[in-house]
Amino acid sequence: MTVAEPQRGAAQSATEVPPQAVRPPAVPPRHNRRLQRIAGGVVLGLTVLAAGTPAAFADGGEGGIGQYTLVPPAAFHGLVWMDDSDAAKGAREALQQNTYPPGVTPLGTAYGRDGQVTLVISGVSGPVADPAAGLSHGFMNLESAGTMSARQDFYPGRLGGELQCAEVTMTDGTLSACAWADHSSVVMVVTRVDKPLPAFAAQTRQLRAAMEVEK
Repeated sequence: MTVAEPQRGAAQSATEVPPQAVRPPAVPPRHNRRLQRIAGGVVLGLTVLAAGTPAAFADGGEGGIGQYTLVPPAAFHGLVWMDDSDAAKGAREALQQNTYPPGVTPLGTAYGRDGQVTLVISGVSGPVADPAAGLSHGFMNLESAGTMSARQDFYPGRLGGELQCAEVTMTDGTLSACAWADHSSVVMVVTRVDKPLPAFAAQTRQLRAAMEVEK
């Protein structure tokens, strides 16, 4: 399978807006509620992996397994962390309905600007023995949201692992999803922003570089 070339992201602004300065609207727009529901489905797929297929996880500390963890940055390439948004809360609520093997930590959050969520992030960090299985479980739940395109492989960045993206065509528009998986995390990012998959893959890669840090 051909791997797309890495995309050059925009330089991060030196004057990011503090996350506390932006508040989501009291009633989220319809596309944000849709993102929240889909993110919940993706989270359920990832947590089924965590709870139902323990062979995908392993003891950390060997061969780089479990070497990194997830720490959301306060700002990311013009977007601010919207951890108090309904979309982020919905992702976390879905995660909290499940139990996890020892050492596996769930993460549900969101990013956006001007009070509007544009990215919803759902995933788990921990000692992942089978990253490919993590990707498969994450994308499996997107198929129930609409008609999903074939998954495309993209350059994952300096941390290695795998990065795949797909589009889901629904009755009310198109959703894009990218997910990365390595021996420390399985994370999916979804958006309703109209953006070519190579560009969204580059944005996801930039987010991963900012979020996945060594323990």
